[in-house]
Amino acid sequence: LGDRRQRQMCIRDSAWELPQKEDRYIHVGIAVYDRSDTFMESYIRELEDKIGQTRILGKKVSYEIYDAEGIGSRQEKQLQEMYAQDYDVMLVNLVEPASAASVLTDAKDADIPVILFNREIDEKDLKISKNVWYVGTDARAAGVMQGKLLKDLWKKQSRILDWNGNGMLDYVLPVSYTHLRAHETGRNIV
Repeated sequence: LGDRRQRQMCIRDSAWELPQKEDRYIHVGIAVYDRSDTFMESYIRELEDKIGQTRILGKKVSYEIYDAEGIGSRQEKQLQEMYAQDYDVMLVNLVEPASAASVLTDAKDADIPVILFNREIDEKDLKISKNVWYVGTDARAAGVMQGKLLKDLWKKQSRILDWNGNGMLDYVLPVSYTHLRAHETGRNIV
C-alpha cells in the first residue's frame, strides 16, 4: 500500500513538471470604431495583409476584429470581451477618444499592451501605463496644414472654387462622426 501511495504521489508530482504546450501564435485583438468608414475599411484590409505576412519571435499572428459600428457602448462591451480573451496585444481605434483613460486602465489591470491608432487621445492618458502607444497624426498640425493648403488654393483658383459666386468659401463641418451618426439615426447625444 505504501508503494502504491508513493507511485501516486510521484505521478501527481510529475504532472506538474510536464512541459506546457507552447503556443505558436501571437494573439491580437483589434477594436475598430466603424468598419463601414471608407478609410478604416481600407486601413483594416491593409493591416490584415501585413498580419498575414508577419511573424513575431518566430510565431504567426492570430487576430480577431471587433467592429463597434460607431457605437461607444457597443465598443465598451467588445473591449470587456477582449480583456477576458487575454490577448497578447490589443490594437484599438476608439469610437470616443475621451474614453481612453478607462480603456487603458482596464487593459493595464488585465496586463495587456495597447496600441491606439488613428484617433488621437489626450497625452496624459498615454501615461496610464508603460505598455501603451499611439500611432497616428497630430490632428491639430494636420488641420493647420490643410487650412494653409486650402488658403493657397483659394488665392490661385477662387473663381473655380466659388460655386455660388458669393466670394466666400462655403463648407459643412460636422461636429464629430458620433454626432453625425446620431443625427442620421435620430438619437440625442449629450
